[in-house]
Amino acid sequence: MNEYDLIISFLKLYKSLQNVKRGVTWKDSVALYTANGLKNTYKLRQDLLKGVYSILPYFTFKVTDPKEREVMAT
Repeated sequence: MNEYDLIISFLKLYKSLQNVKRGVTWKDSVALYTANGLKNTYKLRQDLLKGVYSILPYFTFKVTDPKEREVMAT
């Protein structure tokens, strides 16, 4: 087993999911993803192993309060 396989082990990916959801489970997208957390973690790992995982494009918009800035969100 090489270092990449250790980094993307199912257990490490699932523990990462548990860590990143902390404090944001009120968001619909987070709640939906974590409701199927085991299945989504399995699919993520399979995609990473096959080399087919890709990040979705960002959605860009401007916020003007309190100052104007550009925001990028997935």
